[in-house]
Amino acid sequence: MSTTKRIPAILAIACLLLAALTACGVGGTTLNGTYQMGGGLFSQSYSFDRNGNVIIKTASIVGSSGTYTISGNRLTITASVLGVETTTDHTFKKSGSSIYIDGAEYIKIG
Repeated sequence: MSTTKRIPAILAIACLLLAALTACGVGGTTLNGTYQMGGGLFSQSYSFDRNGNVIIKTASIVGSSGTYTISGNRLTITASVLGVETTTDHTFKKSGSSIYIDGAEYIKIG
């Protein structure tokens, strides 16, 4: 096979592998639902959707909304806080109906 025929074949194989890995969920995870830590004035919740959107509330008051991505054990949230867009990076783990953000447990409530 000539070099000019190999490059398109290699690119086609790479695209198929990438599509297969994406379909299996490798390289990214999504959440769907609301997870809460604490209660009353000391509560904090994250409401995630499968499209990568998140609403963050403290004491049941909307604090900010934005987007999120999960890659391995890292959760990255980009949100507008007091009109300033801020990106934060957190450790992340999902176990049963709970998620752990920077080691703090948030329990799924909806």
